[in-house]
Amino acid sequence: MDICVEILVITYNQQDYISECIVSILNQSYVNIRVKVFDDFSTDSTLSKLSSINDNRLKVYPATKNLGITGNCNRALNNLKTDLFVLVGGDDVFYPTKVELQVNYFKKNPNHIICGHKLNYIDSNSIITGEMKTYAFDGVGAKSWINKGMIFGAFAMMYNFKDVSKDIIFDERVKYASDWKLIVDLLGEKGRYGAIDIALGGYRRHANNITVIKQLECKKDWLLSLEILKSEGKITEADFKKGKASYYTFFWFKHLLRQNKFKEALKVYLSYIKIFPFSLRGIYGLFLFVLQLVKKNKK
Repeated sequence: MDICVEILVITYNQQDYISECIVSILNQSYVNIRVKVFDDFSTDSTLSKLSSINDNRLKVYPATKNLGITGNCNRALNNLKTDLFVLVGGDDVFYPTKVELQVNYFKKNPNHIICGHKLNYIDSNSIITGEMKTYAFDGVGAKSWINKGMIFGAFAMMYNFKDVSKDIIFDERVKYASDWKLIVDLLGEKGRYGAIDIALGGYRRHANNITVIKQLECKKDWLLSLEILKSEGKITEADFKKGKASYYTFFWFKHLLRQNKFKEALKVYLSYIKIFPFSLRGIYGLFLFVLQLVKKNKK
């Protein structure tokens, strides 16, 4: 018998998209799936839309209060009964062979923890508007993931928890973008990941995307995750110097500066140049700091 795969759907006020999302999952070429929807106390008609879908593979778990994204994701993990699963938002769309191809990948690579794939961007009418930048290669360990940033889009990933500690969950200190740290925790030093080099899903962009309305908070979450990983001894200063860590830190410095929060911005800047003492970006940051200070004093 085929391996059972659980699709954990996280929803909150997604009445306009939830039906299309669930139907795209139920219509997979791979039929041995369980679809578990964890609604985070929606105040719109999301739950009534779900109740109109008749399929015995679908089960809905309403919340008694709003837990937020990270808390709701942990509620989903606590209900996980299989090794293979996908975590997806209620506004995204699976292409028909997504699950089948990812299951086949794990059959060929049983020691891998993550299998990702490319994603298309889609708009509110499900029209393709572009392709999400992803990396199609095999990798080993969390450090390679940290260097690249977020290698695959969140719901592009199927996870294999067969040899993973069940104690690993989403870190609730990270409010919005907690999936990035979860992946780093899962991969550790030797965890393997890889990709299927085709688009197998549509990531929906619309005005209420959490990555749109909470963009700054998400970037701050990535910085927080890096700081937590450093404090836990999972990455070193040398690891922190690479790739996306530099970008996240400097982005937050510029944001604080635009808000005229000079003390906070200076603190971030000093931590940045401690790691990158002779960088062009560091010189540029000093220029921005002085310029913003001059502008404020002229008012």
